[in-house]
Amino acid sequence: MDKTTCYCYFAIKGFFEPEEITKRLNISPTKCWSAGDSRTDGSRHEFALWECGFTLVTYPDIEINCVDAVRELIGKETLLNNVKREFDVEFVLEIVPTICDGIPPIIDINKDLIRFCNLSDTSIDLDMYVYPFTDLTESIPY
Repeated sequence: MDKTTCYCYFAIKGFFEPEEITKRLNISPTKCWSAGDSRTDGSRHEFALWECGFTLVTYPDIEINCVDAVRELIGKETLLNNVKREFDVEFVLEIVPTICDGIPPIIDINKDLIRFCNLSDTSIDLDMYVYPFTDLTESIPY
């Protein structure tokens, strides 16, 4: 890994059938599974997941990643709230930057994203992976 990257996606987690979420939201997921489905290692998923909007960029601007991840969902907050009540699920906007050689991502969450998360009761999870400098004499480029 030699470049700073970031991936981002919107996820619904709980106990439900992913096909039902797909039908209600009229959006195809980028990934989904049901509780009890087998993983590649033979273990079983403990909860269901429905994910959409997966984006991956190098030298990331996290705001752009987040907007891309929820683009299809903006305006569907009422529908999402109905899904949340009916299925007792959690919504999360997952943001996962990987920092290489001290080059940080641009971390900015704009008002539209905050408004979407507030209206849909979506939490934001930021998991950051930081890798050491390849050359400790290098400095951050600004």
